[in-house]
Amino acid sequence: MALIIQRPQVAYVRKKGSSEYEIDRSTGKLLQVDIEKAIRVKLDDPDRHKAIQYWSLNPDPKKRYRLKVHTVNQQFERYKKGSPDREFDRSYDESMTHKCVVEALSRLTSMTLLFPIECDRSPLEFDFESVRKEPFLHLPNNSKYYPDVLCTFSEEHEMYDRWGGKIAIEVTYTHGCESYKLEDFIFHNIPVFEVTIEEGNARQFPAERPNWPKGKPWGHQLVESHINDLLKWFAKGIVGQLKVDPVSTRIYDKDLTLWLEKEEILEQKISALEDDIKVSRSEAVSLAIRFKESLNSLACAKNQIEKIDSINESLRMNNAKLSSSLRTESERSKAKVIDLNNNVDSLNVDLDTLRRRLELKGFFVYILVAIIIGTLLMPLFFPDLSRDLLNSWYGGMLKFRSIFD
Repeated sequence: MALIIQRPQVAYVRKKGSSEYEIDRSTGKLLQVDIEKAIRVKLDDPDRHKAIQYWSLNPDPKKRYRLKVHTVNQQFERYKKGSPDREFDRSYDESMTHKCVVEALSRLTSMTLLFPIECDRSPLEFDFESVRKEPFLHLPNNSKYYPDVLCTFSEEHEMYDRWGGKIAIEVTYTHGCESYKLEDFIFHNIPVFEVTIEEGNARQFPAERPNWPKGKPWGHQLVESHINDLLKWFAKGIVGQLKVDPVSTRIYDKDLTLWLEKEEILEQKISALEDDIKVSRSEAVSLAIRFKESLNSLACAKNQIEKIDSINESLRMNNAKLSSSLRTESERSKAKVIDLNNNVDSLNVDLDTLRRRLELKGFFVYILVAIIIGTLLMPLFFPDLSRDLLNSWYGGMLKFRSIFD
């Protein structure tokens, strides 16, 4: 965007021959007079006009310069002209567009900062603790600046640690923020959000737009109306670029504190590990001794096992011999049992034979007794028959006797 040189439309008022500026009784701030009122004073009250001087609105009193009223062009001009490029302070925007945007921003305590899509950055919402218009900043390197708007916010905000609870807002219209100023802000950790107003944009002051009729008057009402329109637009979000995005020492201090805490925790863990290593070494030595003792015990046990194996082998051989002897004795016993069984069977046979003989002898004894009794009684009853039977019996007995003999 080409830079635009805007002739001042508003000026401070100072008494002639004095360094004191007139004060606006309604606001308590320095009195600002627009070009139309200055023209009316010049034409209608020449004495008043001769008693006062008009000065530029630069917030730095040392950079202000005297202005004169040009009734034909209806604008303020520098009292002493130099070269055209040096006629106005190029470091300070004298345009009403710039003044209205700065004034609107200074009235907001809540803002939503929006970034271009290519920045790939989420919107930032703020509820500011303070919003100051063109405050004086005296930096440690002796640099002095008047940022358009300086805002502060509380520690609860997500960007507090990174930005130190502050952000400067610069409005770019006729010229951008100077590089040396940005460098100083970077060095002193002051973030800068730049709001750009394009030529012909609705945010531009109506009387400075290309379509504004030349010579058409305007006044305080138009200024307030435009500021109110800006407030409505800015309430939806303020689009701009983050020209300076510093990182304050606080976040590094937090990181350092966190790192030191982690280092302390690591040292404690290392100390605990060293103690564990000492204990482990002691346990390892104890285990080595016990392992050596276990090896000796295993060697002794191995010897004992070998002895036991030898004894077991001897017992196995003795058992084999004993088993063989037992089998032999068993076979012999079986043979003896068989012989005994055979003898028993033979004895049983003999016993049966003897039993039959005894039974037979008993039977014959009974018969013999009966014969004897019959023989003794028969002679009494049958003498002849008895004699015959006695002879027969005697002959039979002789035969039986021969059998037993």
